[in-house]
Amino acid sequence: MTDEHGDVAVTHAGGAGSDPHAHGPTVVDRALMHLLRSPLHRLFSRSVAVLTIRGAVSGRTITLPVQFARYGADFVVVPARPESKRWWRNLRSKSPVDMLVRGLWISGEALALTPSDPAYASARTAYALRWPKVQLRPTNPVVLITTEVQDGADHDDYPID
Repeated sequence: MTDEHGDVAVTHAGGAGSDPHAHGPTVVDRALMHLLRSPLHRLFSRSVAVLTIRGAVSGRTITLPVQFARYGADFVVVPARPESKRWWRNLRSKSPVDMLVRGLWISGEALALTPSDPAYASARTAYALRWPKVQLRPTNPVVLITTEVQDGADHDDYPID
């Protein structure tokens, strides 16, 4: 494992055939995260970010690329195939996260929302408007990430639109 923003990520263990990140990020995910950390991040960083969370039980660092949508000053992420992914389950209660968006590390809190949560509908709608071709099932969880910009910048300084 490296420091919290290093190129090597450690993910939690999972059963065979479950989470593709169960034994570490895939080769494609590693390459994409490396690109997002480089000066070439502009090729993908309008739609993809690097998300770093801690395992709720294990305490291990989980780092993965995620497609995001803006939600005011915050972000919405929808886990693809949530039934086979485990990372988002660590966010069932508010949890600290770091997110690399457009070359800027942002700290915040993430919370996995389900259809019974009051903020679910508007967060899901924000994602669906940004990504209209993504087929979201009515029960898909969404992860709402409320943020604070690091290094003394404020939300108006975001290089993000």
